[in-house]
Amino acid sequence: MYFFETQLNDLKGIGRVMAAAFRRLGITTIEDLVYHIPIGYEDFRQQYAIAATPVGVPVTLKGSFVSFANRQSWRQRRLHITEGVFQDDTGAMKVVWFGQPFLARAIPLQSPLYLSGIIEIYQGARQMTNPAWERVSDSRPVHTSRLVPLYSLTKGLTHKQIRFFIETAIKGLKLDDWFDEKFRERHHFMSIIAAIAAIHFPESETVEALARRRLAFDELFFLQISRLFMRERRKALMASQFMDRGLLQSIKMQLPIKLTDDQERAVEEIIRDLSKPYPMQRLLQGEVGSGKTLVAALAAAVVVKAGYQVLYLAPTEVLAHQHYETFHNLFANSGMTIALLTHSKTDISMPSMVDRRAVLKAMSDGSAQVAIGTHALLQEKVKFNKIGLVIVDEQHRFGIKQRIAAQQKSEGLTPHLLSMTATPIPRTLQLAFLGDLDVSTLRTMPYGERAVKTFIFGHQDRRRVEIGIRRRIDKGEQVYVVCPLIDPSDKLGIKSVTAEYKRLRQESFPDVKIGVLHGKLTSREKETILKSFRAGELQMLVATTVIEVGLDIGAATIMVIEDADRFGLAELHQLRGRVGRRGKEGICALFSSYPSTIARSRLEAFANINDAFKLAEQDLKLRGPGDWFGTEQSGFTEFKVADLNDVVLLAEAQEAAREIIEHDPGLVSYEQIRIKIEDLLQKEHHLS
Repeated sequence: MYFFETQLNDLKGIGRVMAAAFRRLGITTIEDLVYHIPIGYEDFRQQYAIAATPVGVPVTLKGSFVSFANRQSWRQRRLHITEGVFQDDTGAMKVVWFGQPFLARAIPLQSPLYLSGIIEIYQGARQMTNPAWERVSDSRPVHTSRLVPLYSLTKGLTHKQIRFFIETAIKGLKLDDWFDEKFRERHHFMSIIAAIAAIHFPESETVEALARRRLAFDELFFLQISRLFMRERRKALMASQFMDRGLLQSIKMQLPIKLTDDQERAVEEIIRDLSKPYPMQRLLQGEVGSGKTLVAALAAAVVVKAGYQVLYLAPTEVLAHQHYETFHNLFANSGMTIALLTHSKTDISMPSMVDRRAVLKAMSDGSAQVAIGTHALLQEKVKFNKIGLVIVDEQHRFGIKQRIAAQQKSEGLTPHLLSMTATPIPRTLQLAFLGDLDVSTLRTMPYGERAVKTFIFGHQDRRRVEIGIRRRIDKGEQVYVVCPLIDPSDKLGIKSVTAEYKRLRQESFPDVKIGVLHGKLTSREKETILKSFRAGELQMLVATTVIEVGLDIGAATIMVIEDADRFGLAELHQLRGRVGRRGKEGICALFSSYPSTIARSRLEAFANINDAFKLAEQDLKLRGPGDWFGTEQSGFTEFKVADLNDVVLLAEAQEAAREIIEHDPGLVSYEQIRIKIEDLLQKEHHLS
């Protein structure tokens, strides 16, 4: 008897070497094995007599071998050829295998067998090459005479071996269905064990489709209900309540700019959440430059004025330092103390206190009211006094464990959580993956719609583009040049920062002040370069995507992206967002050698779409949900069966999940569903 959690090496016939091969496919348990879904099927259902067998199509024969012989190929001396004569009542034919001399001993003579493959004519006679074979018995064939499953393989595993072990596991599988019979009847579902068996060994295409529908529903349903379950569980937690709207109005009156309608709406939604007795879990999404930081700053101010601390997590030191400067400028006259902590830098808006230990003490005793930093804030030695709000910028850069760790930095009440992203999430993904989050959206731009024109160039256009860049530089404007790599790679043959920096300095712009920025530089070096670029001391910056997030330099109006086909659409849009800020017109020049039709269509879509939300929908079509979220930040693993484009099944799964949670928020009456959810959540946290 086998259970989902049974380790694969407990399956009869799985030794150390075989287990290692399965591990390369990510298979370590029985559950992993039976959910190794076929990538296709060979149709060997049509059975013929030898004399009547059609040529060139998949067929199955029933007969026996009367002789075998092994020989070496006269062309390749190391290649063994096994030849057998197979016959039935209507005739005989030759069967050939290459590189499998053991078959002459393994296949019994004069014993009834199924033989599945394709008949070909060789030297005027019928012949079958490398067919599958199987003994005729009372049980249903597995490798022949049916829809035969095909799988993703790795070195050391064959389709036949995988089929054998999956069939063995299914026969001994002990599994209680998480959906009762009444539920299955209402949704026209087969049982879970029947679905698992049928997806691997279907009797027909119809049965395979029914099995696939059940398994796809399960994936969509558990994704939905796990999020709803987390939302309900969050309501059982206690959080501080912040309800001083008069204070909010006075803070808004002191702002240097007027909030957009979208910002006003987002602030209202956030403040409403902060007034509840359980922790907020809200995502603030918005176009690059739509003013998310200002919204977050208002929420932070309300929390700080109530006597609590705010922890602000940024994905990079560059962005953390920029947010520190923004908060420092916004609240310079408010008496609010803001601290910065990264792995290499410490600062605080408090006179004569820049020593790292002093800053850590200010965080722990509460005198540092806003702590802005990178993952360094999550170190065990970093303590806080009383956190009321955690803000996570570019939330997709942080894993679930990291977001939880940030909220657990406060003892007692659970802090509210505000996540932010400049990569808008398509509506389909919001419905599917973010059931535990409330979403606020910023669409309008504080300084008006950004004017950035995007053009695609071939390398033959380089001289013309560089002439245009020269004109812009002469007007006092600044340029970004982004490359995929830091150092040259002979194998990849794509642009690198170091090589392009050298070329630009020596050939194209010898009189222009050019800087270099990439991940291998120290934090102090990065800070110095950015400070020089921001001050206009550098006219051009050659960089990797380290500039992708958050960098705001008004004089930068040109973005050149080398080998643009190497980047995702969302990443390209983030890069494009570095220019054309504060009402200035920007140019985004994409250079690509067009390695494929798909790459060309992606870049053309990017050039024609400036709206981040429309671009996000396009990116989803091209990349799929797995690539969009990634396991690092969401715990999400790629669907094995489900397809988010199946909106009917997605809606059915959402409705079923809502009905169950509304009826029983704690899933007390749904033990099997609750166990399954808790197992999924545990795996999710482990992945992140």
